[in-house]
Amino acid sequence: MKNQTKHSLLCLLLFIYVWLPVRAQDGTPKHQSKTEIIKAVVEKYCQDHPFSGAVLVAQNRELVWKGAKGFANKATEQKNLINTKFLVGSVSKQFTAMIVLQLVQEGKLKLDDLAIKYFPFLPKEKSTITIHQLLSHTSGLGHYSKLNVNAKKFMYKPVTPIEYAKVIAKMGMVAKPGKKMSYSSMGYILLAAIAEQITGKTFSTLLEERIARPLGLKNTGFTLNTNELQNFALSYDLKNQKAATDNDFRFKLNKPRHQSNTYSTGGIHSTVEDMLVWFKALATNKLLNKELTKKMFTPNLGNYAYGWFINDVRLTKAYKLTNIISHGGSVNGFRAAVSMFNNQQDFVIILANHPSRIWLLTAEIKKALDRKE
Repeated sequence: MKNQTKHSLLCLLLFIYVWLPVRAQDGTPKHQSKTEIIKAVVEKYCQDHPFSGAVLVAQNRELVWKGAKGFANKATEQKNLINTKFLVGSVSKQFTAMIVLQLVQEGKLKLDDLAIKYFPFLPKEKSTITIHQLLSHTSGLGHYSKLNVNAKKFMYKPVTPIEYAKVIAKMGMVAKPGKKMSYSSMGYILLAAIAEQITGKTFSTLLEERIARPLGLKNTGFTLNTNELQNFALSYDLKNQKAATDNDFRFKLNKPRHQSNTYSTGGIHSTVEDMLVWFKALATNKLLNKELTKKMFTPNLGNYAYGWFINDVRLTKAYKLTNIISHGGSVNGFRAAVSMFNNQQDFVIILANHPSRIWLLTAEIKKALDRKE
């Protein structure tokens, strides 16, 4: 009888060992797949923080998980989907940088060319600004707050690239060209205006012909009228910031800036799936030769390369992550955080249509991605 009791007890213990999930330090079952782990991380984040958007995660350049949360249009209860288009804000800069570097590759532009060559109305203090400095935010130009305009009016009215360049010509400088890194969206406005002058084509056409069409990106582009886009998300802000502490997330619809104003520095729309194709193309030199691709990802002053932050402090200091190529985006409620890790092998792509702590979500996903199954 004693032997039978011992045998029964051993069988029970074996059953528990085999079938009950052994949990890791973060509380997730160790036997879960990466797909299940990432999904659980996103679900937990959405319970604790307001989030409306789409997420895509890849490891070794292969899809691990993708999903969408929240509403593209709260009034009609149209949900965000994987193919929902979002404005990507300053993530647009990497596309602009690609177009400029393609023109360099074709011998139509040089990195040490002076901007005044294309804008003879630039004043003396801006006369030595180069293409390299515009790409790397070392031109000395200020950001939006340095524009000598009525922001409330300027942001919402149409403006041509040359008109924009003339406004930039009159803005204040924050440093002498080449002396320091000072983030300036104005530099990327000038870069696209230069590309338009060289090619005789609009920025929208350049984006379509040089990037979207060759890569088969059917949901990525630039348009002056986002109302014409299908599956496009509206953007929202939180009505009450205190709501973020009690999960009562109430939203208000944003008034969009005019697309000619966001232009090449923040006006591109895309989807998480298109961004995955874009990332893979960057990692395999599909659009640019190896030499210039390397230059695109080489850090300059302030760890800014060309359209990319290298080891952004928001991820290295706050979340102790390393080996990162990333960029964020923010325009009228839209938010983006796109990151490449592990020598461009692992990708975390987050596009949202209202403000949220998406760098925190990026870090949580990356740490989950690094767990061994």
